[in-house]
Amino acid sequence: MNSIFCLIFLVTYFSVILCQCDDDEPKSRRSITASVSDYPYMVGIIKKSSNKFICAGTIIDDMVAYGIVLTAGSCISKIVHKQDSKQSIIVRSNLKGSTTDYKIIKTHLHPKYDPKAKLNNKFDIGLLAVEGPWKGISKKLLFKFMLPIVPSPPHNILTVTTIGWNQHNNSKLKDLKVDDNLEILPADECNKHNHQIKISTPLFCVTNKLDNKLGATYANVGGPLLYFDKNQTNLIGVITVAPTGNHPAVVANASFHEDFINNILWVLEINKLPTSKEMRSTYKSGGDFCHIKLLYKDVTSDDITFYFYTRSDRKTGTKLKFDSHTSLPPKFSLDKKTFFIIHGWTGSYKTEGSQLVKDAVLNVSDVNVFLVDWEKPAKALGNLIIPYVPSVQLVPKVGQFVGHYINEVMQKHKILPDNVIMMGHSLGAHIAGIAGKILAQNKRKIKYIIGSDPAGPCYFYKNSSDRLDKTDAKFVQTIHTGMETWGIDFPVGTANYFVNGGYHQPKCTDEWAKHLVTFLRSTVLRRSTHVTFPFASQSKNPFWDDAANFLGCSHQRAYKYLAESIISKGCGFTAKQCDSWYEFKKGSCKNNPESHMSSLNIDESARGNYHIETNTQYPYARDVKKTCKVYR
Repeated sequence: MNSIFCLIFLVTYFSVILCQCDDDEPKSRRSITASVSDYPYMVGIIKKSSNKFICAGTIIDDMVAYGIVLTAGSCISKIVHKQDSKQSIIVRSNLKGSTTDYKIIKTHLHPKYDPKAKLNNKFDIGLLAVEGPWKGISKKLLFKFMLPIVPSPPHNILTVTTIGWNQHNNSKLKDLKVDDNLEILPADECNKHNHQIKISTPLFCVTNKLDNKLGATYANVGGPLLYFDKNQTNLIGVITVAPTGNHPAVVANASFHEDFINNILWVLEINKLPTSKEMRSTYKSGGDFCHIKLLYKDVTSDDITFYFYTRSDRKTGTKLKFDSHTSLPPKFSLDKKTFFIIHGWTGSYKTEGSQLVKDAVLNVSDVNVFLVDWEKPAKALGNLIIPYVPSVQLVPKVGQFVGHYINEVMQKHKILPDNVIMMGHSLGAHIAGIAGKILAQNKRKIKYIIGSDPAGPCYFYKNSSDRLDKTDAKFVQTIHTGMETWGIDFPVGTANYFVNGGYHQPKCTDEWAKHLVTFLRSTVLRRSTHVTFPFASQSKNPFWDDAANFLGCSHQRAYKYLAESIISKGCGFTAKQCDSWYEFKKGSCKNNPESHMSSLNIDESARGNYHIETNTQYPYARDVKKTCKVYR
């Protein structure tokens, strides 16, 4: 089928007609029957109890313990809100002619998916994770169907072919129906031809050139629009609205959603994860940057410096080295609480995040504050001039140094664990976690750790022993703001606060951050991204001159929320316990328990996940006049 375009569709919503296809097709449609084995990446989403076909999907990856499926967001929305979905809805494949059912483990809608948008829903895509691996096909052949995304505008493609199942007896996923001589119409042209559909870019339509009926195709919701080029199958889009006799199929442009589709780890959260050994065996080609041993200067005690501050000395501070026999300045007070604030990747103790939080703490409380400076490891690039990954690989040793230093200080000066609080941003959150483990091992588990947007890339498959975890202190609080870029996108704390959905913050432009994260993640996931970076060929790298651009506004917003929550009066950052941003925005959680995010008045009773909405600019807190409960 070289040089032919193919469209795979499976069905629409639970109660909507799946595919308006007549059994007696006109000859002009040129329908033929094809074997499922010719398209092994096609799957069906089935209601197992009734054997009812719901939607289509496309295999886009295999993650050892999971299989990853791309489908329409409307399909996932229906599944998520079906009470018995975990038991009754399954993914069914017919690889190599052998029908196999897979249990759905996780679902992930596009963060901007709007269930009220109906036909004009340009974010109508989502991901499913099933209990894998895929059966009936070799890993080598499966990698052939990793479906790189076609970067060119879809309206440049004139003729396509749809592939779908007939609505009758399609739950067995046997023979497919194929229609050729179809064409893509961009949104404006589609709207001219059909007044029933009013769509906007990047949506487009697929119509049959040989039939007067605009929707005269075999197509099912959730399936992909594909382009075959020699031996490679390429992804063009995902069907969002099934065709009928009156209107054509509507397709979401995959190139517009490239970041979302390529970052398939978003669909995976915390439960069972493959081990690092399994991951390395799966991606043994060397494409996994996170596991490549890069050449860089190892961490020594000389790379870690502590700066001590009090209210009377909040500007200059006192410099303390790790090897200074843990002596403390005269201004240190055993009667006061002690804070350790740890910066993130690319940072230093002088950067905004550390200084902002330090000043906020000292403004409201007379306490001891240490800023942890690990600037050199935080800016390591390694011999391949690859950013971020060397710093990730140095985090464990930095965390151990910090943990041993705090342990010695606590032991020598008899500091009570309940008087010690650690705050870490980005990679600094994981350093705090590792330091917390050291203290716990020495029977000095501290009271609090606050992680502001803990780093995500390279941490999705790390065990809890190698990252921040809720067991690292008596109470661990996390603030999630940049999960679309540098933030970890699953809960790791005792209480986890997802601000404005947790993926992206209002009025933030994170384009450079998205590009760099996509580059790192896509290399790990073997997904084609069409993103290149000029790092490897430069002996002197200009990266740090624009580090803030690569960090992204949303990721850095976390420490700003933290600082404001400390100094703000009232209870401005009140969150609701809620499973998802979608449920929060829908109002389903309005009667759920409340919790005040962060500040020094920590809600130790909070458990699980909370969602909160802020103002779009400073001050971000909304309920500033609300009196906040005193938790301790």
